[in-house]
Amino acid sequence: MTEQLSPRSTTALNDADGDVTDGKTNTQDALRKLYESVFTVSGGDRSGIKDVAIVVSDGNSNVESGRTLSEAGEARRRGVELFAVAVGQQSNMAEMAGIATDPDSTHLLSMRTENEVESTARTLLDWLCAL
Repeated sequence: MTEQLSPRSTTALNDADGDVTDGKTNTQDALRKLYESVFTVSGGDRSGIKDVAIVVSDGNSNVESGRTLSEAGEARRRGVELFAVAVGQQSNMAEMAGIATDPDSTHLLSMRTENEVESTARTLLDWLCAL
């Protein structure tokens, strides 16, 4: 894969990733930021380049969690291809599958232990390079 994130897009992604406070996970807000801030002209979005995001979570959103799947749907509707990596043995696979773009077979991964980091990263990289 030859495309790289611009420093501005990387910063925006890190900002979206920072929505965890006091044990609360605000996934819906991070997903909304994807289409409101990151994948916009002012956010560094480039025409002709796919908008791709990777959501890494345990899938246990607990801040306005009822909005998580609808925000994922809106991001997808606006053209963002979402890959989801579920982390941990207690991950909510239903939420993560709802976030991921279909088909799950090429957009959803489960990483239950730290021993699976390398294989998960390899699979995700293979999927991304196939875009």
